[in-house]
Amino acid sequence: MKAAALSSFGGPEVLTFMDLPVPQASPGQVRIRVRSAGVNHFDTAIRQGWAPPSVDNSFPVIPGNEFAGVVDQVGEGVTGNVMGDEVLGFCTLGGYAEFVLASPEQLVRKPENLPLGHRRRIRRQRHRRTPVSERGRSGPRGHCADPCGRRSPGYLRGSTGPGVGSRHCHRHSQ
Repeated sequence: MKAAALSSFGGPEVLTFMDLPVPQASPGQVRIRVRSAGVNHFDTAIRQGWAPPSVDNSFPVIPGNEFAGVVDQVGEGVTGNVMGDEVLGFCTLGGYAEFVLASPEQLVRKPENLPLGHRRRIRRQRHRRTPVSERGRSGPRGHCADPCGRRSPGYLRGSTGPGVGSRHCHRHSQ
């Protein structure tokens, strides 16, 4: 599988694409084919070499702890998740890969009115109207902002943190 992974710690340049083995779901786990992954401050900290003591950050390290995708494999003993379910999930590491493993408790079914991969359309639609501003676009709150922006009469604009005010997401409402 392809993964955006680290072979050393440092700046953004250490995050490179690697070919790694496809993980297999063990008993009690679900494998998800990742369609999109969230980018958070935690991922930056991992890339720079910081990790809580409970996190194994031996190389290669695959950052990413928020993801959306489709259940691809179900381990023995798992109930409530079936192949083909569209899910949103959380894991400590591993979200920047084509496949990620998670326990069922780390997953929720994706709402039907929230398309997977909707962020790609945001970049294509740059019409300007009344702005709808949202701070904290990189975290879980920001992931919920796009559906809210669709109901507004303008476009969605958000920043990801201090010092990056020039990096914005724009979304034209429909």
